Amino acid sequence: MTFEDDAGIQLATIINNLSDCKQTPNIEKEALQKLIDSEADHPISRAGIRRIQSAVRDQSEHNGWYFKGASASALAGTELLSTQTEDRFQFTWSQGLRMKDPSLTVNDAVLMASAAVSALQDPLLFTAARVTNSSIPLHRHGTPIWLADPQSSKKDAFSHINFFPARVGLAPKPGKYLLFRVTVSSCFQPRFADSGAYPYWRASGRTLPIEQCPASLDGFTEVISDGVTVAAVQSPLQSFSRTI
Repeated sequence: MTFEDDAGIQLATIINNLSDCKQTPNIEKEALQKLIDSEADHPISRAGIRRIQSAVRDQSEHNGWYFKGASASALAGTELLSTQTEDRFQFTWSQGLRMKDPSLTVNDAVLMASAAVSALQDPLLFTAARVTNSSIPLHRHGTPIWLADPQSSKKDAFSHINFFPARVGLAPKPGKYLLFRVTVSSCFQPRFADSGAYPYWRASGRTLPIEQCPASLDGFTEVISDGVTVAAVQSPLQSFSRTI
């Protein structure tokens, strides 16, 4: 049985992450532990894990627990990397368009997002597309975008781009992904609340590659930021296929 199939292992990992996170104060740990206990099935199920994640995210947003970690100012202004599935990015983009213009239909917003994402991948169209769409968010405002420092790894991130999601600890999910190179004005060391009880996260300051990732590829220093828009993107988005 794999890690992603075993809800009991995932619950134990979530609790260990909470206990291990030095960035999270004890009073917050106690509140989150009670929340986790109240949402856990006996025996724990995959649905129970999803309820825990949703409850932690809701409580973190309600109590303002996001972005309370120590500043990672040394990485502000440097090139950092992030990745998302293309589908998720286009969905986030279409939501941003509809927030700016509520008269847009869902279908029109999706079509506009698809065209813009294609333009941002084209070296000839990138600069104009970046300027035109500079205010479009890369993630949902008020929740973290996770960023990796490529300089912190011994192995070049760009030589093994198809393994990047696995190296930053994203659950196995093959498909089409986008790699972003961004610079941000401020970033923070993540705490447990920022992780949203994601069982693949580790409270170590570095990403932990998933077990399917080649052993020769190590993790990266990781930070979080907020309010990151297309204006932060430094070069054309790179599309790649993830196989693990």
